[in-house]
Amino acid sequence: MSLNSLLIKMKSLLSGITVLIKKPTLLLFIFFVFFTIDRYNRWVNFKADNFPLVHDVDQFYCYLPAAFIHHDLSFKYPNNYWTVTAPNGNKIARTTYGMAVLYAPFFFAGHQFAKRNDYKEDGYSLPYRWALHIGTLLYALIGLWLLRKVLLRFFSEYVTLLTLLAVFLASNLFYYTFGWGEMSHSYLFFVLSLALYFYFKWDETKVVKYFYVFIATAGFAVLIRPTDIVIMLLPLLYKVDSVNAFKVRIQEFKTMGVTLFWGLLVFMLPWLLQLAYWKIYSGSWFVFTYNPGERFFFNDPQIINFLFSYRKGWLIYTPVMALSLIGILLLFKTNKSFTLFVLIYLLANVYLLSCWWDWSFGGSFGCRAIVQHYAVLAIPLASFFTFIMDSFNKNKLSTYVVKSLALALVLFFVKLNYDMSWKYKYALIHPTGMTKEAFYFSLKTENPTPEQLIEFNKLIREPDYKSMISGNRD
Repeated sequence: MSLNSLLIKMKSLLSGITVLIKKPTLLLFIFFVFFTIDRYNRWVNFKADNFPLVHDVDQFYCYLPAAFIHHDLSFKYPNNYWTVTAPNGNKIARTTYGMAVLYAPFFFAGHQFAKRNDYKEDGYSLPYRWALHIGTLLYALIGLWLLRKVLLRFFSEYVTLLTLLAVFLASNLFYYTFGWGEMSHSYLFFVLSLALYFYFKWDETKVVKYFYVFIATAGFAVLIRPTDIVIMLLPLLYKVDSVNAFKVRIQEFKTMGVTLFWGLLVFMLPWLLQLAYWKIYSGSWFVFTYNPGERFFFNDPQIINFLFSYRKGWLIYTPVMALSLIGILLLFKTNKSFTLFVLIYLLANVYLLSCWWDWSFGGSFGCRAIVQHYAVLAIPLASFFTFIMDSFNKNKLSTYVVKSLALALVLFFVKLNYDMSWKYKYALIHPTGMTKEAFYFSLKTENPTPEQLIEFNKLIREPDYKSMISGNRD
């Protein structure tokens, strides 16, 4: 190799390093890849029976082995699915098919690997489970990448870096990617990030296809989790900061005419297959698939418990999101266009989720029902960091100090979240029965002895689900 060609290669390498330094969020994604490889065996126990294809995940997944292996969506073959008896006596899946669509590419990849490598082609052998977990990591990575694109439209590179670190590594999105990522939450985080990305593309360009992609994506999110309908507040309230602005927005919708009509049909597209499935296998266009009594108590929202309960309070187990709540107030100063949308989006979510009969949403690490909404709550979180940066940006030294302190704050929450996630995995945070005493015992205990675990379990108090479903939900 000549000296000249060596110099050219070194210059190219230095140029690439310069780009990374100027765009630290790219470094974050490189870190994500290496961190993911390192955490495969630490966070996922594939030796356990069928993990992660158990409990809720198995119900989301059931459409795939039923349709493509057993060719029987009436579930007459032996299975352990939570099926529901339809009015015509047939068995139907309890969940909608939405998550199965997201799993599908990795199911087929696992199926091909199993076929070529002498594994059982049953939908549950090791290749299927590994493929789904790899899919989870990819969805989370793409979701973060899309969120990065959204944030960079409104915030600086450094603020975006801090926000992505906080959203992923300092929240329970981390656990619901590495620990039990095949639950719906990291997937819906990707879906909502995709919705945000295409909405802002449409808002900037007014190219109709972007609006339709946003609408279809929102409809798909609602298919998977109906309470995610709140994402439709975005076109209604973004850039609305007064009564007059809201009136103008309504007029804009009226002028969209045919586009809005087609948008409604596009929103319904993900539901058409589900309605057809219900009609074919149950005889009805719609079937309520939850257990009797499972419902919303709209006159009894458990907001304080939802936010602050030691059992599963959102801000107790994901305290970094308190910065996002502060950021909503600061949006008035940093980006008024988002204020009303984000405020009502959060209030609507907290109200709806706290009205569900089991406001703690079963066994989970922290408040899992709100995890996907970090895609939106990243915006006020970035507003918080922007306000801090702008308020103390007096000179180069103060800017450096503030950036360092902000990073240190995020890393503190990252360490706290990592510790709590690890304790949850090893049963030092209970999935359903945490109490104040158990929480502080867990907080101060590292590497517990068998005797300490016995002491910890004495502090646990399991919820009375029969009482909760009847309306006594405290």
